[in-house]
Amino acid sequence: MLLYLTCFSTIGSGSGHHFLRSLETLQLIDKPIIAINTILYLSEAHDFLYKEVDFVFYKGKKDYSPKNVIDDILYVGFKNKTHLAEKVATIQNNALPKMISAELDDIGISHRLKGRDYLYRAILYSIQKNNTLDTSYIRYVADCYDISTTGVLNAMQTAIIKAWNNNSIDNLRKKYTAQINYETGVPTPAEFVGYYVRRITTALGIL
Repeated sequence: MLLYLTCFSTIGSGSGHHFLRSLETLQLIDKPIIAINTILYLSEAHDFLYKEVDFVFYKGKKDYSPKNVIDDILYVGFKNKTHLAEKVATIQNNALPKMISAELDDIGISHRLKGRDYLYRAILYSIQKNNTLDTSYIRYVADCYDISTTGVLNAMQTAIIKAWNNNSIDNLRKKYTAQINYETGVPTPAEFVGYYVRRITTALGIL
């Protein structure tokens, strides 16, 4: 989450103030940019807002315009992309590898299978590519291990099938909540990688 824009009155302690207090409890990794549009200028409200938000725009100012508001916010949002990339890199170097391994363990992907290594690297690569869910990871993994793309996909699928065969249906439904093709009964490598990219980035707050 890169940008959040809200407008509310600075009088009293209404829903806008409550919203800001509630936002603090979420402990977001990627903090939103919060901008306030207000008609009134009150010194107490001014002091409160500048401690809580990124922008306060007063509609009574001569140079006020919706365009200037949007331009200012977008400029800061653009600058924050670099900051977000640095934050993701920090997470990747710490929590991310362990989290991917834990998820693969939890669903029953065996350490003995080459497909596990390929799935792990595919998920990591996809997240490092800013959560892209295309299939470029197949070529990347194939190049890393000097094998064919067909070999990568076959090994991934084998690891997934073995995990599904060794788990109860109820257990799999709890751990893997994405829809699965009823004809095959197991996810494809693309579905599996995509699911865990979304699941892990959501859990880490780096969507």
